[in-house]
Amino acid sequence: MRRTLERWLGPAGAAGDLPVPALINFDAADGTDIAAIERAVGRVAPGARIAAHRETVGPLLKSMHALQWLTWALVLLMALATSATVVLAARGALDIHRPTIDVMHGIGATDLQVTHLFQRKIALDAFVGAVVGGLLAAAVVLFLVAGGEALSGELTAVPAIGGKDVLVLALLPFLIVILATWVARAAVMAALRRAI
Repeated sequence: MRRTLERWLGPAGAAGDLPVPALINFDAADGTDIAAIERAVGRVAPGARIAAHRETVGPLLKSMHALQWLTWALVLLMALATSATVVLAARGALDIHRPTIDVMHGIGATDLQVTHLFQRKIALDAFVGAVVGGLLAAAVVLFLVAGGEALSGELTAVPAIGGKDVLVLALLPFLIVILATWVARAAVMAALRRAI
């Protein structure tokens, strides 16, 4: 430490009368009596004190947990917005193709067959959108993880993103496609029943 100070302060950094604080980092298991460790350290170095990272970064960890809940709320909001968009798209498509649907009904097509046509089209559109959006989201996540991995690891002693997190993020686009397909089916069937 004195050699490091000497590079910055010159010969005064190596002077023996310059107080140099020392920092020792250690991990304690759950249930460890920190007060007993502090008393033992105090006997060797009376000016020493122990600062627990958990207490220091406690407010930051609470903020991170709040952000996790906010993230889930945003996912729910995204699902609701997707559902509303699919319902509007399905109703718009039904209105546009109403004459064609009437002809199909006239030659014996059932509501279920008509619904399958709309469902397949909306599922394909949702899949293309989910893949493009998923790739863009993956690029953003990789950028954020690359920038915040070291900081998060130092503060919380866990990696910024784990395998379970990657799996959940990878499944989100497919869940959105399933949701869009199901909502499209329900919306088209309901609209066709009302038309009858």
